[in-house]
Amino acid sequence: MLIGRSDPFIFQEPEDVCAKSPFRVLVVEDDLVHYTYCEFILLSLYGDALILDRAVDCPGAIAMLSSGDYDIC
Repeated sequence: MLIGRSDPFIFQEPEDVCAKSPFRVLVVEDDLVHYTYCEFILLSLYGDALILDRAVDCPGAIAMLSSGDYDIC
């Protein structure tokens, strides 16, 4: 298991994460059309308060998450 329920970074309150400006989101999506739709919706909701990145597969996502730079995946 990569994470456990005791990991303090996993179960943050959504309000606490969104209060950070900007907060970083990693979207794991292999389909560019689906990612573009997610990007449009999230940026419409959060605007400049959001930094959005994409991983196209699980190994890529794990590598990106290991940096510790993301607030939400």
